[in-house]
Amino acid sequence: MGEWLLFIQGTIPIVARGANWGDRFLISKSRKKIKSSANRTLCRGGENGKLYISLAVIESTGEVIATYRKSFLWGREKEIFTPGDRAYNAIDTSKGKIGVLICADIEFPEPSRILALQGVELIIVPSVWSYGAETRWDIQLPARALDNTVYILGVNTVNEGSCGKSKLVAPNGEVLCEASTTEQSILIHDVDFSIIPDVRKEVPYLDDLDKKLWPNAALFEMKK
Repeated sequence: MGEWLLFIQGTIPIVARGANWGDRFLISKSRKKIKSSANRTLCRGGENGKLYISLAVIESTGEVIATYRKSFLWGREKEIFTPGDRAYNAIDTSKGKIGVLICADIEFPEPSRILALQGVELIIVPSVWSYGAETRWDIQLPARALDNTVYILGVNTVNEGSCGKSKLVAPNGEVLCEASTTEQSILIHDVDFSIIPDVRKEVPYLDDLDKKLWPNAALFEMKK
């Protein structure tokens, strides 16, 4: 497309994309801060006093076109926050069809696959990902990109135990650019959605997908 993708690695993950500074959309975790353990967690208040880890998608017009609540909570988050609905929906923007997940949501293959089957071309994943899980960050983002032949943009925090390494991954699993593990960074990279059909000819995972092999929820009930 010849457009650039900008993402900022820092205390609060922010993403912008467009032809220039006046033509962009932002996605970030809500800016209300809650201290939890040694880390600051960004959250959004909800109904009945419940707290959710959330993000908003804001178009170039300034309109909030979607919000999303983290659906897979991790560790002590479960003691503080309420999980969002496990509903993963494509978002139509002026720049293309995107999906959003938050942090641990990307560790499960199903959410990104659900988004890809809806025609999403780019999945954006704002995160607070720790050094202890750095190997999973390095493996799972390229794996989700390749599994679904979509772009994956992981935007991580730095400091307070976070491993940084925000990265843009191509539909073939190649890491196109990656930030520092310790420094706040701004990365800019071209994104070309037109290559996705060609990648899918070479790697026809979605075409060859056999729906008869999809897990049945009843199987999980049997294990209890």
